[in-house]
Amino acid sequence: LRRRFPALRLRLVGLPPDDRPKRKHGQPCKPDAPTRCGWAWGTQYAGREAESGIDALGFVSDTQLVAELLSWRAMVVPILRSTGVNTKLLPALQWGVPIVLTTVAANPLAIPPDGSVALLADDEASFVTQLARVLDEPALWLSLSSASSTHWHTLLAADRDASDVRELMRLACAVRAAPEEARTLALPHAPRGAGHKLLSDLPLARPHPRSRCFSASAPAVLVAVHGASAGEGPALWVHELWEAICRHCELRCFHGSGGRRPRLRWDVIIEHELTLEPARLAHGAAAAAAVLAP
Repeated sequence: LRRRFPALRLRLVGLPPDDRPKRKHGQPCKPDAPTRCGWAWGTQYAGREAESGIDALGFVSDTQLVAELLSWRAMVVPILRSTGVNTKLLPALQWGVPIVLTTVAANPLAIPPDGSVALLADDEASFVTQLARVLDEPALWLSLSSASSTHWHTLLAADRDASDVRELMRLACAVRAAPEEARTLALPHAPRGAGHKLLSDLPLARPHPRSRCFSASAPAVLVAVHGASAGEGPALWVHELWEAICRHCELRCFHGSGGRRPRLRWDVIIEHELTLEPARLAHGAAAAAAVLAP
């Protein structure tokens, strides 16, 4: 791209990667360092970033960030794995900056794959092609800039909790429709003493919490998950889903098996790897229900 557009520069916001021991952080990175250090580490540009068109800006203030964004022809987002919403995209959408990004980066913010909001690129050649289009075609740049801003306002107006619940119901219906043999799961491994903490915490729920999601008092909810059977992506999705539900419904939620202290006055417990035998869980839930009744 620099051969075709000599004035082009790559502007990088945020601290550069540095896998060296912490005592060496802040010291200059050596081009031939055996450990990753700096944005250009391991490339032909290491040690001569500025002359190669690479500007490492470090952290900037909110005001500086807006000014920086508005000077860009495009934002490049080459994310290969995602664990959340990719909030780094939001300022570009808000300020109408055209975006070239991977499919992985586009999915969490519902950016369509048809190029109507942003241009997708999942390999080096595609990034070069799509960026050249943005740099070379003023009409395309204007269209993407307008689409970024429009998508930002769409996200603001969307009911994120509703879409999460809709997706949950779609998955649940698909599982229910599958034959029994097609939805068997490996049994979770139960270490010695597993589940004792959960059983002791179950009767300690908050009595009769008020919630805008229930016409009367909210029930105490135990969410049982066999996370290891599904992998990292679905487990993170379940975590995000319940975070959204708890936030929307104003419920006090606990994730995981808890620490040494008991979980007091809870509304929802989400066990991401439940290892209790069904009979023990049923007995514990019934005993807790008797304590918490009505």
